[in-house]
Amino acid sequence: MIQRDLTLMGGDGGVIALAPDGQIAWSFNTGGMHRARAAEGRAPVVSIYRDEP
Repeated sequence: MIQRDLTLMGGDGGVIALAPDGQIAWSFNTGGMHRARAAEGRAPVVSIYRDEP
C-alpha cells in the first residue's frame, strides 16, 4: 500500500505495525521516518533513514 498505492496517488507517508508477540514491521516512501525499537537485553535502536536498521 505505502510503496505502490500511496506513491501513485502522489502521497508521502509511512506505517509502523506492532504484533502482539512483539514483532515490528514498517514501511515508508519518504526520505526518512523516525522510528525506534527496544527489547529486553538489547540496546535500544533509533533510526531515521532507510539504510539504518
